[in-house]
Amino acid sequence: MKRRLMACLAGALCGGAVAGALRAEDYNPLIAAASDEGTLAIGSFQVPAGVETKLFAAEPMLANPVVFGIDQTTGQVYVCETFRQQKGVEDNRSHMNWLLDDLALQTVDERVAMFRKHLGDKANDYSKEQDRIRLIEDTNGDGVADKATIYAEGFNAIEDGTGAGVLIHNGDVFYTCIPKLWKLRDSSGDGKADSQVALSSGYGVRVAFRGHDMHGLQLGPDGRVYFSIGDRGYNVTNQEGRAGAGRGLEQAAFLGRCLFGNAGLLLHRP
Repeated sequence: MKRRLMACLAGALCGGAVAGALRAEDYNPLIAAASDEGTLAIGSFQVPAGVETKLFAAEPMLANPVVFGIDQTTGQVYVCETFRQQKGVEDNRSHMNWLLDDLALQTVDERVAMFRKHLGDKANDYSKEQDRIRLIEDTNGDGVADKATIYAEGFNAIEDGTGAGVLIHNGDVFYTCIPKLWKLRDSSGDGKADSQVALSSGYGVRVAFRGHDMHGLQLGPDGRVYFSIGDRGYNVTNQEGRAGAGRGLEQAAFLGRCLFGNAGLLLHRP
């Protein structure tokens, strides 16, 4: 029997405070029209004998995917989409006049203040675009996605992004989107998160490099949620109080872990 490799392809991969109030009907980012790019790309794949490669989903069903996670009990696919690259999620190599200020930052609030210092009122433009999560489903079991729903949206605060990690466990969706670790849940079954709880906040003190974000959500063998961050730094407060800070270059990156309710948040520096 052939094994199937389900390919979730769309466009170019990237490396998208309380979630904003914008709703799907209010936010309509530019998304590429349907094309044969995904199907053509499959022709260049090298796969083992007996493996079938099939296009699962593409634009306009999803756009700008950063990472996706699969609910192992339902087969639903959660895709982190970003529309904030260079529109709020910046890179200090493109803003060298920020560099010394950026290296001196100690909190996320200071990063927002730095944006306002250098950009003035134009810093507000950083809230125009969103990161979000799209729920993709194959409802008829033919191996091709046929339904897409915006599961969670409005991650468009000036300090937000990139939303670069997603993990599904027992109906909860964990989402890393600087500056927060989120726990989301759809309790009504309509495919949209009606509960959004920030488990901890303060990640991404600095601008640093794009792609050095908060990501890699995994369930560990000890039953804890693990995640990581690059050199963007952290000064974190969780539901139990301050968990730690890493501001110097030698303390910028870390591996974090916590229980599902975020108790016992631990930050491990390399």
